[in-house]
Amino acid sequence: MLFRLGILSLFLLSFSFGDWVAKIGPKTYLDKDFQDFVDYTRYVFSISGQTFKVDEEMKMSLLKQFIDNELVLTEAKKKGIDVDTPEIKSLYQGEIDKWLSQVYLAGHLDVKGVNPSDADIKGEFERLKSSGVINVPAGMKYSELDENTKSQVAQKLYMERVNKIKDGYREEEEKKFKVKRNGLDSVYVAVVNGERIARSEVEEILKQQLDLAGYPIEELRKNKKEYDRYRDLVLNDLILNKILKFKINQENFSSKKEIQLASNFIKKQVILQFFLKKEIYDKIKVSDSEKDAFYKTHKNELKDKPFDKVNEFIESSLRQEKARNELMRFIEEKRDAYSVQRNFKELGAIKF
Repeated sequence: MLFRLGILSLFLLSFSFGDWVAKIGPKTYLDKDFQDFVDYTRYVFSISGQTFKVDEEMKMSLLKQFIDNELVLTEAKKKGIDVDTPEIKSLYQGEIDKWLSQVYLAGHLDVKGVNPSDADIKGEFERLKSSGVINVPAGMKYSELDENTKSQVAQKLYMERVNKIKDGYREEEEKKFKVKRNGLDSVYVAVVNGERIARSEVEEILKQQLDLAGYPIEELRKNKKEYDRYRDLVLNDLILNKILKFKINQENFSSKKEIQLASNFIKKQVILQFFLKKEIYDKIKVSDSEKDAFYKTHKNELKDKPFDKVNEFIESSLRQEKARNELMRFIEEKRDAYSVQRNFKELGAIKF
């Protein structure tokens, strides 16, 4: 599973004409380079149903992202990590398949009107507060809620609604493809268009997801009802992905211009993620004393669970925090090493 840091998520192709927007060491990046980056960002927003609003702060942020991406990719190339690296080829195929499925699905789901209203967000906040899911003071009013938490509640509602629409689409497609489900405890849990899905595949994916959340799968297995519910969610995604893969091939969807452009960005994304995992995340160490200190500081948030029940979650949280800090330090160091230059005047020539 790829390590994702969020801060670096979009990538750029280089051309050889136009005025420059950035210089990294001896390499010059032109208007066309940055324009492609902006166009791709807009495309990502559009397929996810979001509005691409650009103000001066956003323009600066995009240029910073663009430069940071290229700094890391430059370092990856120096380490011999490129498109011909065997691991990159394997990871890229998995990522491009996932991307194609997401884009195809986005074009076939009607998500108009799913954005939650302020009243919806307020209602969900009150529900989460009363159930203890969200960690805020009991007497806190919705009007006192910070924008970040409010945004998280809104995103949760949005995703729940989109997932409901997605489930409806999957159920209709399952009927068309005559998907056969054999039961979650069968060796082969489902057959889709002649392709079998093994129980072991479902359980391996679920384990990976739980590992990321710091929750042992052995703990979930103690509750058969919940274990089956989570296995069913994973199986639903596997079935839908197989259906989408067949439809994508049938319709020659991957030949579209936007998809061809995306494949180049994704290739670089895979290189960057591989490099960051190898050079930063895998080198992060967390001591027992750091975990103990975290546990004591966040005991209320962890709802007084025994340390051994949250040990993996604590270690994962600390590793993520250290990795973010190390990434920021790494980027700053490389900006200085490559004497990065930015040509802000050229932002006026870019079509946002």
